[in-house]
Amino acid sequence: MAIGLRGVLSFILLLIILSLSWLVAVLLDYYTGYGVSLKPHKRTNSAPFPNDKLENLFWFVQISDIHISKYRAHQRAYDLQQFCNENIDVIQPVTVLATGDLTDAKDAYKLGSMQYKEEWEVYHNVLKETQVEKKTKWIDLRGNHDAFDVPSLSGAENFFKDYSMTGPEGYKGSKPYQYVYHTKYGSYAFNGIDFNPDPGPKRPFNFFGHVDQERINAMEKLADTSNSFNMTIWFGHHPFSVTTTPSVRKILRSGAVYLCGHLHTLAEVVPRMYAVHTDGHLELELGDWLDTRNYRVLAIDHDIFSFVDVRLNTWPIILITNPKDAHYAMPPHEPLGRMRKSTHIRFLAFSPAPIASATVEIDGSILSNVATHVKGPLFVCQWNPDVFSTGIHSITVKVKDTAGRTSARTQLFSLDGSRPTLDLIPAFLLLTDFFTLGRVLFFAYFTVIVLGLAFMRRCHPSSYQGVLLCGLLSRWWNRLVLLALTNSLFYPLFFFGVYTAIGPWFVGEMMQGHIGVLFVHGMYLKQHWIPGSLSYYYGLMQLVLLNLPLTLYLAYFVEVNNRASVKLHHKSLFDSNFHSSLLGFLQRSVGHFVFFFALIWQMSSCYNLLYTYGVMSFLLSPAKTWSIALMLYLFWKVHRPVQN
Repeated sequence: MAIGLRGVLSFILLLIILSLSWLVAVLLDYYTGYGVSLKPHKRTNSAPFPNDKLENLFWFVQISDIHISKYRAHQRAYDLQQFCNENIDVIQPVTVLATGDLTDAKDAYKLGSMQYKEEWEVYHNVLKETQVEKKTKWIDLRGNHDAFDVPSLSGAENFFKDYSMTGPEGYKGSKPYQYVYHTKYGSYAFNGIDFNPDPGPKRPFNFFGHVDQERINAMEKLADTSNSFNMTIWFGHHPFSVTTTPSVRKILRSGAVYLCGHLHTLAEVVPRMYAVHTDGHLELELGDWLDTRNYRVLAIDHDIFSFVDVRLNTWPIILITNPKDAHYAMPPHEPLGRMRKSTHIRFLAFSPAPIASATVEIDGSILSNVATHVKGPLFVCQWNPDVFSTGIHSITVKVKDTAGRTSARTQLFSLDGSRPTLDLIPAFLLLTDFFTLGRVLFFAYFTVIVLGLAFMRRCHPSSYQGVLLCGLLSRWWNRLVLLALTNSLFYPLFFFGVYTAIGPWFVGEMMQGHIGVLFVHGMYLKQHWIPGSLSYYYGLMQLVLLNLPLTLYLAYFVEVNNRASVKLHHKSLFDSNFHSSLLGFLQRSVGHFVFFFALIWQMSSCYNLLYTYGVMSFLLSPAKTWSIALMLYLFWKVHRPVQN
């Protein structure tokens, strides 16, 4: 019988391991793009093919998260002026996509938020003084910072409509925007999306993008009109992973690429964030201008898309367009077969000084000592693609200008559809639905921390001694059961936890002159319901940093008090146990530290609430301000226990 039971347990364990292995494999395929295998483009093997002529080619630029600030880092504006004067003059893009957070809209302490006219004037003056609109088509849209404390798109607080490039044209910040670039070899659409909620509350509860059904319908109509173009580029500020309406991802079906910003570089932990969606589209987040002065140069060469991210004052810039980087191949949206029939390697080289020399290497072997300059930034090098028809290969282009500056660019390519895997962390950040994940995590922790304690009221402290895996777990189980059975502590703690999930957290001035109510599930403001997003993560922090440590603290001292009552009857047995007394003192000290840490964290949250949303929000906040009184009451109660 024992052998049979062991066999059953072994089979169950094996099944769990196999299931987890399958899940990991599926997730890796999803996030790394390795599992993407799609029907090729209908013109994949049709002419024209990349050659040694400056044709079927154009390039453009993206810049994001500029954060012009009234209070700090005025160098951002000076560098933007340099960018418009020098970089735009050198690169000469057909358009520049400025994908949001044009201004900072935060006060001197980075806690308050509002629109500052001075910031918008600086942004506007830089563009006008450099006359960038005469050099290129500058298309800008709002980021979440540009929507802080904006009650309506038509209101005076929406400076975007007056001081941006695109706003005065009629795109005031909400409806989708389209710019079509026409050439003799086809037309290309640039579709802009504003994901900011309308109305726009103060920070921080507009970090996630949100669009209503009316705007979704407008996007779908714009997507329908884009089907006739050679290629469609969508762009916006928010990655799809941080929107409350994940269904808008379907708009990518009419486009090849979605360009965005918003996540910056996560303090340089993830300097490049790229992902391939399961239906073959690219999503490319651009690192910020704010700290790193990032921008992006993109090209469409014979309807094949390529890009490179660079930083200000980095010269020469190299962008290899044929063969393109295999990581970012989009078979349904690009005629990739044209690379197999191309006669020349093609790349763009930009520098303020003339290019003196350019070399090309494939798999470490020099293909040409000198690449040929065609015209403008285009350089070519003759090759035989049949030699590289299978597998993944490496191409390196090295460029030197007459000022002595050198640069090199290496990328992988394949002509048979082979695809190297993408980096996992950037893909996770872009492909995960953090809106849904936040809700799932909040309710999972709520179930364990809050509802789990209620479940323990049906248990007996001694009934699980032999079931748990070790004495420590058994002891904590008993402590939690004792807490659950102590009515004077359980009911306040339990109902506060339930209130956190269903009640309003606070009532306050969510926008200047407008009162709103925040729940963990969303915000009610100006007769609009904005679904919860970041609020779920704030709720999760509340559960982990307040409810959980408070529960453990009370459970520990309930047991201490019970043991103390036992000691009163057996005092002589404990008087000489010095080590036990010392250990108990240390454990109590740790417990008090945990309590006061949670208390200080909650008090700091209340201060931020007071500073950000005003006195009303501080006074009318059951989940934050009032909880401090509850914590102090429970602290007093557990050290003066009352028998049930």
